[in-house]
Amino acid sequence: MFEFFLSFVLVVSALSQSSAEQLTINESRALLYVAGWPLKTIPEALDVMHCESRRIPNRIGDQGKSRGLLQIQWTLPANTWGGWRNVPEMSNLKTADIMDPLINLRAGLIIYQNFGGWNAWTCQPN
Repeated sequence: MFEFFLSFVLVVSALSQSSAEQLTINESRALLYVAGWPLKTIPEALDVMHCESRRIPNRIGDQGKSRGLLQIQWTLPANTWGGWRNVPEMSNLKTADIMDPLINLRAGLIIYQNFGGWNAWTCQPN
């Protein structure tokens, strides 16, 4: 119960700060936990998150194509790879704000679980 409460406090802290500020490791860990990432994958996800966005929630990269903590390519042209669009679990997120840290991490988890782990990312865990 205490672990859940601590995670809740850290998530509230992370979500209440400016999205241009770098999240702490503990805030990032709590967000991953609340977003549903399995505990054993969180250290790797932290590595990838730091490499992709430096843990800055509003980071935009790849000439505007990649967004958020895990640099999800959310709006891809119809003729490019976007196989994640057809994953049923993603349908609830398609109209959500990918820059929202929890939405970004949930979308990342769906991609991770359905497309070969970290193969969908440029950055790889250490």
